[in-house]
Amino acid sequence: MKQESDYKNYNQAVSYYLKRELDKLRKFLKSGKLSRVEIKLIQARLHNLDGEFKASLEILESIRNEETFLMAQKYLVMAVVFGRQSMFQNSAVANHNALELYKLMGDQKGIFQSSFNLAVDYSRLSLEVLFEHYWNVADLHRHSFSQYASLIRAKASYYSKEAKYSEAIDALQGLIENDEFNDLSNNETFYNLLADILFRSHRYKESLSHYEKLYRNKKSHIRPRIIYEYTLTKSLLNKKTLGPVDKNLEQGSEYYLLWKTLLEFQNGEPDRAAEYWKKLSKINPDKYLPGFDFKDEGEKNNHFLQFYNSMKAQNNSLKYLKKERGGNSEKLLKVLQESEVPLRKEVLIEKIWETKYKAELDDRFYKLVERTKKQYAVNILMEKSTYKISG
Repeated sequence: MKQESDYKNYNQAVSYYLKRELDKLRKFLKSGKLSRVEIKLIQARLHNLDGEFKASLEILESIRNEETFLMAQKYLVMAVVFGRQSMFQNSAVANHNALELYKLMGDQKGIFQSSFNLAVDYSRLSLEVLFEHYWNVADLHRHSFSQYASLIRAKASYYSKEAKYSEAIDALQGLIENDEFNDLSNNETFYNLLADILFRSHRYKESLSHYEKLYRNKKSHIRPRIIYEYTLTKSLLNKKTLGPVDKNLEQGSEYYLLWKTLLEFQNGEPDRAAEYWKKLSKINPDKYLPGFDFKDEGEKNNHFLQFYNSMKAQNNSLKYLKKERGGNSEKLLKVLQESEVPLRKEVLIEKIWETKYKAELDDRFYKLVERTKKQYAVNILMEKSTYKISG
């Protein structure tokens, strides 16, 4: 059975890809040194790099009944494609297939990589026992500092999910202080994780300092995550509202949907926010729970919830109102009090008059607001086309 070392030309192409030496890679693809299947595997990686996930999967699914190593590579690349779409259950299945093939070959490097990938998948799916099992399998098969660093990153991520932030920060900082750390080609992923955990620990200035450096690299393979986390960190620290979704985030992706959910809350459209949240729940039901909640304890301090809670705090709803005056004024106040975020005029009109929004109701709404303010001696503020009670 052929081993990885027998695929020198393919390994060279993968090396070009991992180093992002794409001009050299494309020239190599035309050299005639790669087989038809090897070219397909590289093309699938390139499509994935460009966010063309459907095209990547179509190429991979067309590869059947090939040599064991190439089939293992197919599943390994397929897992990466699923992972980038937050489809972690699918990723785990693909990594399992890769692991079995690497075991068949006795490929220690492949066993490490697929076991490590499975540990990451199960961490993201909050399956602790499986995470620990495959982390230990990978640890038994590591043979380089790079692999050790990857294991530390996975462990720090897991600590963070469990809200053990001090342990996570210590693990990462200990790794970063190692003399071999600067030689890693992917050290930005470690700094990004550290910035995230510092944010969750409410150490915002330290976090933003790391994000600012990461944000400057426009060719980063984790740029969507960096853009999202950097923007929310900066907005929260500077007490600024969230702007439109960054054009570099793919529509329908995880970070796009998180951003849109917050925007709809900010714009006073909680029903629309709920629709975007439902889409997130479909992508990863084990992570995104009903009611804008998360499963893991460590997620209680993530970027989304901290920004969301800051909006709720700014919507300083009054709790005193129990006057028996009835009518639409009481309806208006009840809706505003029960909402955790400011609401748009259109939403309020639909809730008060129990009908679809009509522009001819605007005048009645404006008069209702003024009447309610006088009747209840309450301050109803209108900011950026949304209404809230200010106490």
